[in-house]
Amino acid sequence: MRGMRIRTLASVLVLSCTAPFAAAQPAGKPPAHESYWLEKKSFFDAFHAPAAVVMVGDSLTDGAEWGELFPGAGIANRGIDGDTTDGVLERMDAILALHPAKAFVMIASTT
Repeated sequence: MRGMRIRTLASVLVLSCTAPFAAAQPAGKPPAHESYWLEKKSFFDAFHAPAAVVMVGDSLTDGAEWGELFPGAGIANRGIDGDTTDGVLERMDAILALHPAKAFVMIASTT
């Protein structure tokens, strides 16, 4: 029953975050806060222990304490403040290196 509540709550969190919270970046431009983005990307590239679930997104994902919200769920936070779809696509190899069974994505489009 607890697992069902976690899945339901995670679905609600993802589905309720559909409004655009950050201005989209023009295609081909680096994400907002480029130095922060590069620092986080470098960290994620270096550390990729397997995780059952990966959270991918912008500031809303980056700022969440997923391990505290869902203790024991094996969640890796791969959110970066100011990220866009182009940034996520550039980071896809590091995200897939976690071998997650599930991924939750909430990101603003670059177009």
